[in-house]
Amino acid sequence: MNRLRLIIAVMFLLLTITGGTYAKSDKVPIRNQPSFPSDQILTQDPNTVPVRFQAQCNLTGGNRATDQHIGEVDTVGTTWYDLQHIGTCGRMICVDALGNIHVCWTNGLEPGAASRHVYYNLRQLGLGWTWESGFPVESLYRAGFCSMVLDTSGYPIIVLHGNRVEGDPLRIYLSIDRSPPSGVFATLELPPPPPGVEDMVWPKVAVDRQNRIHVIAHEDHVAVGDSFRIFYTRDGLDEWREVDRTMTHAADISASRNSNRVALIFANIRTTSTGESNSYNNDIALVTSEDGVTWDFEDPFNVTNFICPDTLTQDPGDTLRAYTDGSILFDCQDNIHVAFTTLYYNEIEGFASGNNSLIWHWCGATGYYSLVADGWFEPVPYECGICQRFVQRPCFAEDESTGYLFVTYQQFDTSDVAENGYPQAETYISRSTNGGTHWSVGTNVTNTHAPSGAAGSCMHERDITCNQAVLNDTLCLFYILDKDAGSAPFGPFGEGAWTQNPAICQRVPIDEIPATPLMPRYPLHVDSTGFPPESPVIDLSRCDAIPENFRLYQNYPNPFNATTTITFDLNRPDHVTLKIYNILGREVATVVDANLAPGTYQTRFDAEHLASGVYFCALRSSTRTITRKMLLLK
Repeated sequence: MNRLRLIIAVMFLLLTITGGTYAKSDKVPIRNQPSFPSDQILTQDPNTVPVRFQAQCNLTGGNRATDQHIGEVDTVGTTWYDLQHIGTCGRMICVDALGNIHVCWTNGLEPGAASRHVYYNLRQLGLGWTWESGFPVESLYRAGFCSMVLDTSGYPIIVLHGNRVEGDPLRIYLSIDRSPPSGVFATLELPPPPPGVEDMVWPKVAVDRQNRIHVIAHEDHVAVGDSFRIFYTRDGLDEWREVDRTMTHAADISASRNSNRVALIFANIRTTSTGESNSYNNDIALVTSEDGVTWDFEDPFNVTNFICPDTLTQDPGDTLRAYTDGSILFDCQDNIHVAFTTLYYNEIEGFASGNNSLIWHWCGATGYYSLVADGWFEPVPYECGICQRFVQRPCFAEDESTGYLFVTYQQFDTSDVAENGYPQAETYISRSTNGGTHWSVGTNVTNTHAPSGAAGSCMHERDITCNQAVLNDTLCLFYILDKDAGSAPFGPFGEGAWTQNPAICQRVPIDEIPATPLMPRYPLHVDSTGFPPESPVIDLSRCDAIPENFRLYQNYPNPFNATTTITFDLNRPDHVTLKIYNILGREVATVVDANLAPGTYQTRFDAEHLASGVYFCALRSSTRTITRKMLLLK
């Protein structure tokens, strides 16, 4: 019996573009925007206009006719409780090695927030969905806000928060399917929180290759502007350890499939020049455990490291800040990837953006930042809702056969506004064929529209997540189709009415997500730190057969005058560099520097700026280096 089954048994016997400064658009005063629900709402200034982002407004790629989905769509259940996550969307869909699809969601059984449970459904390959509307995984008094992962045997593990009796504090639970696909889940309460913490909420989960379960969660908080703590535990047996304090719900956790590494991210609080903090002013922090056991929460790595303003010169420094969501992934080469949403933030002026946002990717192997999605739109006389931005909620996936990366995200349609005044959102997917250095313009895979839609007729996709590993050239999505737009119908805002909303699984063929056109290249930082170099144009198409070896061919022609063609084979996904050196061993050109999928590649090298002589072409992977001599004759 493996480690996980033993645990169960025991428990059951438990930018501006080049300048780097982003232009103001929809400005709102900088003040603390609390977690939902709240009694404050931010208003935007419709009179301010984006200066340098107008040309990129509403970029789309691969769009279809209205209401024409890409791939197959199934309704797997319903919910009156539309809000599935606050901030980062934990995965609610997983696909096992056999091709079976597992989904979970918070199911509101009636209007109002009182009757609420976590439901599960399973699509067995060749048999269809097991239950018509899903099945509850727990018998708590009230539960919700779930995330899911599969163990190494493909069994679903669902983490959630809830309470056993009305009035009891909220606790974190694991629900584990004891004999799939029976739907008989064992619900285990994790250790109680540290002293002084009453409620534990918003959990996320990862399982490493040794079947150890890693969980992060937040303490609940009430007061506007208060920071709150993030906690971590392993296997449901260890006591909760404090990670840090935060002011938004951007935390996520991931485990490597190829090593014992586990990593988590969160929005790290920054302070202003006067020593104050607010929920807009954040960096993304990363903590990595190399063995899945030892953690150093005292010294997190600053992924974004935004440049501070200079109050003496009134230089705003970086005018982007991390907001309230993120996603983390270990790729098949064990590299860490982080996606996060930023908004406009100018401490000198005292304003932040009310709707506009950007989604970025950071690669741990290269340190590069690249733009995934552009939500810098023209000002509109409405807002997306509390803690909502035009593009948000990224979620990673990888095609392990090629190393290609995908990010799903939510994008609001500024022309598709519901009767209640809130815009409706679509589901988008962007892909990268070079390890995240460049991303395609997002493809709208839902194209659902209901302009001026009344309650019950809206088509607002929300809380979109995807399976981590592409299987059979298909990316599986799960989301709620909210029938009345707005953040949530409960609380003092009443954003949208109570409606019964379909829980949707959509299976998208990745061939339907084009790799071009590419997103524009913007720097994240005012000094262009982490800005990827311009890559040469190379043929990223794979051959019919994957090469057997890693190989560098002799350039042709050779000798050459000014230009020559260089060809190489790559037999597995890897980070590859192709560099040119002179006879003294000095680097004179970088031709390729990218994460590539298996295949045969060609690129043209232009030596117009070099003198005649002998040069060396060096092809490097993570394990080998091959060098060939070239002769330039002018």
